[in-house]
Amino acid sequence: MVMNSSVESTSGGSIRERMAMLQLNQVGRNAPTPPARTGPPAPPPLPPKKAPPPLPARKTSRSSLASSYSSSSGSDESSITSVGSNSSGRSLPPVYTGKESLPVQFAEKPKVPEQLKKTPPSLPARSKTVPVLPPRGPPLPSRVNTNSTQNHERPQPIPRRLPPPPSVPIPPPPSASMSPLPTRTKLPVESRTEPVISHGPPPIPRSTRPSSVPLSTRPTLSARPSATMPCLVCYEFSGPDNHASLPQFERTRVRSLQQLAVDLTTPFSTTLDKARAIFTWLHHSVAYDVHGFLNGKMASQDPEAVLRSGTAVCAGYAGLFNRLATYAGMESKVVSGHGKGYGFKPGEPYKMNHAWSAIKMDWGWHLIDCCWGSGSITGPPNPSYNKRLAPEHFISPPSVFGKRHFPEDSSWQCREDGRRIDWEEYMTPNQAEPEPLRYLPFGEDFGFSEKAVQPPVNNIDAFAGRRTVFSLGLPCEHMSRKEEWLLFLVIGEFQDKNWTLMNSDGRGRYHVEVELPNQQGLQVGLYRAASWKGNDARGLSAREWQAGIGKVAWGWCPIIIWGADI
Repeated sequence: MVMNSSVESTSGGSIRERMAMLQLNQVGRNAPTPPARTGPPAPPPLPPKKAPPPLPARKTSRSSLASSYSSSSGSDESSITSVGSNSSGRSLPPVYTGKESLPVQFAEKPKVPEQLKKTPPSLPARSKTVPVLPPRGPPLPSRVNTNSTQNHERPQPIPRRLPPPPSVPIPPPPSASMSPLPTRTKLPVESRTEPVISHGPPPIPRSTRPSSVPLSTRPTLSARPSATMPCLVCYEFSGPDNHASLPQFERTRVRSLQQLAVDLTTPFSTTLDKARAIFTWLHHSVAYDVHGFLNGKMASQDPEAVLRSGTAVCAGYAGLFNRLATYAGMESKVVSGHGKGYGFKPGEPYKMNHAWSAIKMDWGWHLIDCCWGSGSITGPPNPSYNKRLAPEHFISPPSVFGKRHFPEDSSWQCREDGRRIDWEEYMTPNQAEPEPLRYLPFGEDFGFSEKAVQPPVNNIDAFAGRRTVFSLGLPCEHMSRKEEWLLFLVIGEFQDKNWTLMNSDGRGRYHVEVELPNQQGLQVGLYRAASWKGNDARGLSAREWQAGIGKVAWGWCPIIIWGADI
């Protein structure tokens, strides 16, 4: 008994461990078997938990061991449940049966109904044989091993051999005792400023020169489209003319000359169109002060005063044009001198009685008379103002403009040939052959040019007995006219047999070649058919006219007469 008691006391700690293991095994047997998974494979199992370290051996006395041994030896199987009791009265923890609560990993999962269970389709058996691909080409060379252990196996490059030294000795470098190279003479620096070529007139005295235009308002050279003078005769001015006649530009609505200048010229890019818009606006907005001019009691000609009153004389027109052009960014001058206007008498002494404008166009200075371009004085005996736009005072070249304008400073003649005429040449009447007599429809209805008339002289006795060309046309060869008139030439008396139709080129020019009779004092007239069967004869054809002569009522009107008594 003593020996058994010692065995039990020495193995008391192992008995506790056995009891714990028995409890864990019992829990494993009682745990329900989890249903088979129908979904994806289960996650890998958790690693097994380590067993807790053994508890230290309980210190007991011999008397307690003896009582424990005696109770255990005399009991049956039912006494196993009281193994945890001891003499101290402390009870061991109850045996874990697995029915009270299970750990999470052993908890019973909800059962899935049989209807929701789906058997995944079986995948085809994968072939274990791998096809052998044919070779694509020759085998690649083995890669050179770049390990440091094989660097010593690479072939070393062959050192480059230098060429042998030359057999001819190289001369020694120049010593410091040699004379230095001669210094090169510095050339004078040339000025790169190019000479400025002025295409305008020479400067006038400062006492008569108007105030300069601010640099900020001057047009730049880069904005000028061309330096070549266009043909002003056939130039299309309908855009500026129509713009200047708009209702918003009426004089009574203008509140500022600066704003007026901007609004008049902004739609146009060239100086020519801008100047034309101001020229036409003056015709619509300002009237000539006939009463003040004839009585010598003219009001102020300041631009602001002219805008308020709406009347002016030549100085007021020129001053207002210059002010508007300056505000629009153009360079303009007021030119004073003599003009062959109303009341002119040949041979009179020089007297400054007129003023006009000079504006710098893209090709140079150009002369404009806004006063005469807006209308003219009719009379006597009762002088009045005839308000009429006269574009010839805007487009005339300086040589033609100078026939009726003589500037006080001759540099502002601006002639094409550069010549300056004196007062005597200006006042000397034209001694050339008199021109043929021209009637009102020549310029008013047709706009024919004086330079296009052939023969250009009135006396045609020199052409008697010869074939002669009679022609006339528009001022410019670029111009054309859509409407046609029936023109005919009458040689001698006005009779049917003396009528000859003029040929038309369809662009506003007419001509015919006839043989004149050999007689002196011959008279030749050019007429147009004015009416036909009581209607306007415009568009009348030559065939219709020839077939109806002497049968229908018609009317005519003279245009030019050669050989008339002038």
